[in-house]
Amino acid sequence: GYTYYVNLTLTSPLNNWKHIAISRNAGQVSVWEDGVRIWYNAVYTNITNNVDEFKIGTGTGNVWNGYLTNFRLVTGQSAYTNSPTITVPTSTLTNIPGTKLLLLFGSSDQIIDSSDYNRTITNNGATWSSISPFI
Repeated sequence: GYTYYVNLTLTSPLNNWKHIAISRNAGQVSVWEDGVRIWYNAVYTNITNNVDEFKIGTGTGNVWNGYLTNFRLVTGQSAYTNSPTITVPTSTLTNIPGTKLLLLFGSSDQIIDSSDYNRTITNNGATWSSISPFI
């Protein structure tokens, strides 16, 4: 498969909850930060690699040093259109049609996939916190 990198800078990411959404709809990829589209471009490359590990927050020279909760991966149907703005969720994400991975972090010993697949999740050093973006 292909690796596609987009170099973006988030506004005030430290010690703040950010809603980040990435969607490909009709060949157009959009990235939103807190409901506002910050990047878009045409990307027609299919993601076909089913053998490599799926990693969040790591890569060559790239590390996610923040909080993460409610991660959803949907295929086949775009969860968002290509509009300049989207509505930021105010509660825990739900399983929608096409959900392949839905990570919900519920306690210090629990990283679960709440999709229909119920995949086993390997934790490589992440720690749990009781803080939540849904107040």
